[in-house]
Amino acid sequence: MCDLPGDPLDWRGKELSDKNLQGTNMVGADLRRTNLEGADLSGMNLSGTDLRGANLKGANLSNSRLINADLRRVNLEEANLSCADLQGSNLGSANLHKALLSETNFRYAKLRRVNFSLADLCEADLSRADLTGSRFHKANFSRANLEGSNFERADLTKVNLGEAANLNGVKLKNAVLINANLSGADLSGADLSASILNRALFEETNLCHAKLIAAKLNHTKLSRANLTDACLRGARIRGYL
Repeated sequence: MCDLPGDPLDWRGKELSDKNLQGTNMVGADLRRTNLEGADLSGMNLSGTDLRGANLKGANLSNSRLINADLRRVNLEEANLSCADLQGSNLGSANLHKALLSETNFRYAKLRRVNFSLADLCEADLSRADLTGSRFHKANFSRANLEGSNFERADLTKVNLGEAANLNGVKLKNAVLINANLSGADLSGADLSASILNRALFEETNLCHAKLIAAKLNHTKLSRANLTDACLRGARIRGYL
């Protein structure tokens, strides 16, 4: 454990970049606006910590516990959060561009307006998470659990959701899925109302009972998709394949 300044529960605005903080008791600590760029926080218990506005770019948070932590507006660009537990945490407006999030637990997390562009979410658990308005440009969802997650107004341009392990009950209302790949996915009963699906791939996708009300499907590929009892009222379909 390194020599750290002041009260370990109040490090607001402190300079802790590149520090090895393993073994430090930080449960419930106040780390607002703290610079933790490149710091090693792997395996630590940070549950209930207030990290609002902190800089954690390139930090190592693998196998850490951040249950119910406040990470609003945090910079986690290129950070390693693989196998971390963020259940119930609030990451509103956080930056996770190019972050490593494999096997990360985001169950019930508040992830509104988060930048997940180019993030690796392989085998991550995003079930019941609120991802409203978040950006996932070219993010990796391979074998991710998205059961009951809310992607309303999210930008999923060029994302491959066909490899996700579980899409049961996923909400994609008003989402942008331009050039996205959902081939082979089970979207039965999903709500894609008013979503933009231009040039997306839905080959062999199960859209049984799905809501596609007022959706845009320009040059969308739906070959061998199951559209049984799907609602396409007001949908704009052009160049249907």
